[in-house]
Amino acid sequence: MGGNFAIPNPCAKNWSDLEGEGRARFCTTCKTHVHSIADYSPTEQKKLWRDLNGHVCGFLGKSPEPPRSRRAILSGALLTAVSPLFAASGRVKFRVIDPVGDPVPKATIAVLDREDNDVQSIESDESGEGVLTGLPLGDSRFVVTSPGFEKRHLTLTLHNGKEVKVEVHIRVPIIGTTVQLKPKPPRKRHGWLQY
Repeated sequence: MGGNFAIPNPCAKNWSDLEGEGRARFCTTCKTHVHSIADYSPTEQKKLWRDLNGHVCGFLGKSPEPPRSRRAILSGALLTAVSPLFAASGRVKFRVIDPVGDPVPKATIAVLDREDNDVQSIESDESGEGVLTGLPLGDSRFVVTSPGFEKRHLTLTLHNGKEVKVEVHIRVPIIGTTVQLKPKPPRKRHGWLQY
């Protein structure tokens, strides 16, 4: 506000004792508005001084922030803790095909946890395709199953905001003979990883 001013009758009330919110609150004892002077810009202080003819009832400290409730504190802590979970936005588009290259409809595509439990699954459509979304970022394990075909297990690395396209070849099991084959590294064809 600048210049000299006097405080003829200092008030013992606290800012929290006044009614209302914001930088101007009402004093029920004095029946006047009390202004938090530090919350006004110098231009606003001059205007307030002019409008009230130099008789401003004011609080000279910065108005204290209202205390936060326990609920607000717990909500903030909870949001901080779970926000990484909402950031999980991995997305995989699968195409399941049989040994001759035809699509396999109604194949089950599942995300597995560490104990091989199914945590999320979908069925492929008539074109053998299905999309899993909201997956955790990093390495995720999947299994593709369909009656009459061998299970296919695969691990994919998911990145935020990028869709991974995977073409999964499932095989008819060989009856009576067990053959252990070394898995081939995935190849990419037309934008699809092939397994």
